[in-house]
Amino acid sequence: MGKWNLNSKEVLFIIDLRHNLLSVSQICDRGNDVIFKRNGCEIRRSKSGCLVATGIRIANNLYTLTITSEGSYLLRQEDTSWLWHNRLGHINFKNLEKISTKEVVKDMPRILKPSNNICSSC
Repeated sequence: MGKWNLNSKEVLFIIDLRHNLLSVSQICDRGNDVIFKRNGCEIRRSKSGCLVATGIRIANNLYTLTITSEGSYLLRQEDTSWLWHNRLGHINFKNLEKISTKEVVKDMPRILKPSNNICSSC
């Protein structure tokens, strides 16, 4: 299984922090269960029990997550478009669609302009 990207809203950005932090309560509020074990954790959809991600416990009680292929289906096309919009420095969606169509960026999925394409940062 490869690594996948997951979007999470309302995540705090801390300058020079070397890890992304996720709130367990926010993960649960979005319809998931988080199960911690001695050496790792699992994130599962509450209703279906579908495995979304697994985590391995590393030094300093941090967990590195790997999103499962089942979990990748929880992303909507619109979420993926916003993810790439942010990754590429808030490029406009017309150009983002062109880049994805011409396969200029490695492993970039097909990008479609979201229905609400107004970015608060832009």
